[in-house]
Amino acid sequence: MNASVLDPKVLSSLEELGGRGLLAEMAAAALTQGEERMVALEGCRREGDILALGRVAHALRSSAAALGARRLEEACSTVEQATKRFAGEDLDAMVGELKAAYRQAEGAWRELVET
Repeated sequence: MNASVLDPKVLSSLEELGGRGLLAEMAAAALTQGEERMVALEGCRREGDILALGRVAHALRSSAAALGARRLEEACSTVEQATKRFAGEDLDAMVGELKAAYRQAEGAWRELVET
């Protein structure tokens, strides 16, 4: 699953830098922070706080990029850009894609922690 969800070049670079332990540590942090950010994201969406939604998407995008979760990174970027333009017409669909991408990355990150 990791190879299709996480960029193998990013994983390889991180493993060269700090070994398998670094990968597991970063993935564990991404899981903890990711769940917190997903809860915050839903709260922002529910409350209609578009600016805060963009900030949460930005923070989540950073974690996604660091661990090579390209689909999640792109989904976060799309939401972040939409919030900057205050383009809320398709925001629910964008947030839905972000959630789906997060769940996919979450599974791959769990594999890194467990191996």
